[in-house]
Amino acid sequence: MARFTARSRKALIIISLLLANLAYGMAYGYRSPERLSASIEGTYLLSITLLIFLWYHVDSTAKNYPRSSMLNVSIVGLSLVALPYYFFRSRGFAKGAGATVLSSLMLLGFAVSYTVGICIANPGAIAEPAYRAPPAPPTTPGQPSIKTASLPVYPRSLVEQGVGGRNIVRVLVGADGSVREATIETSSGESLLDSAALEAARNTKFNPAIVDDKAVSAYALLPFDFSLSYQ
Repeated sequence: MARFTARSRKALIIISLLLANLAYGMAYGYRSPERLSASIEGTYLLSITLLIFLWYHVDSTAKNYPRSSMLNVSIVGLSLVALPYYFFRSRGFAKGAGATVLSSLMLLGFAVSYTVGICIANPGAIAEPAYRAPPAPPTTPGQPSIKTASLPVYPRSLVEQGVGGRNIVRVLVGADGSVREATIETSSGESLLDSAALEAARNTKFNPAIVDDKAVSAYALLPFDFSLSYQ
């Protein structure tokens, strides 16, 4: 009965660790890393440390393994190193190796629960950003047309915050089809999105405007839409 009770307690502690990582992932996804308060991060680290030490305390008691002050401190401060040492000393080589492998799998489970928490709070933080390429301007006389569109790089910090927007870039296309200059015609309100659109506009290749059967320089407008969704 006592053995069963120890296993039940250890299972409950592992479930608590999974829930702690899930909750922290939700806080990360909801508030974004820049807005996480020190109190949230401190509470998370303290709870994880206490739960790991509690698991070690229950397990060592069940196995009648003597706990030294040095090992107790190591479990708290260097659990990734101290736990495998404890497993081998308390279980022997074969069972200790198995326990070490199992604990590594549990770390993977904690990472998964953390990621699930982010997905629950902010699905857009994990989804790949969907980008709609700018439509080609109408091929009317005297107007450049897109030959090869360049897709902008969606700033990761804005992806994690779920921030999107739309802007329009005004470009001067030279007679050779290259972009000679690019300026923001209509801002998205986010400087990072505007910078990404400008960079993409400068790398876009055009068919130059044709006037009287000759390639000439001309202006064109490129709209960019930044949005978050699952593809």
